[in-house]
Amino acid sequence: MDFAAEVVMKTDGECTTAADAKITAQKVLEAKVDFIIIVGGDKTAEDLYRKLASAGW
Repeated sequence: MDFAAEVVMKTDGECTTAADAKITAQKVLEAKVDFIIIVGGDKTAEDLYRKLASAGW
């Protein structure tokens, strides 16, 4: 597959917060992202999904 990748959000710390998910969701919406890869297991994916779903993504 030949596609361009762009990191729209990266945190400096080891842990993320619900606020990070909110910021990421906004950046994802602004960048008109088609595909998301989330690395981690601290409910970030769930928080991000809820924020994007509520925005109609």
